[in-house]
Amino acid sequence: AQANLAHTGLSRRRTSPAAWARHLSAGTMARGPKKHLKRMFAPSHWMLDKLKGRWAPKPSAGPHKMRECLPLIVMLHE
Repeated sequence: AQANLAHTGLSRRRTSPAAWARHLSAGTMARGPKKHLKRMFAPSHWMLDKLKGRWAPKPSAGPHKMRECLPLIVMLHE
């Protein structure tokens, strides 16, 4: 645990027990799948403009591959 403290700046002696518990649980627990997709990493076949914003809609592909799907909002918006 002491090795993890070096990069966060937290010291065990200076934090409250509640803050320490939040720190430990935040670093070790997964928070689920990512809900955002940066426009730069969107598939090129969506033909999104690079300069129109930072984010792209994240598709919920279901049983299909995410790189092969096309969100409906991309067709409606563009």
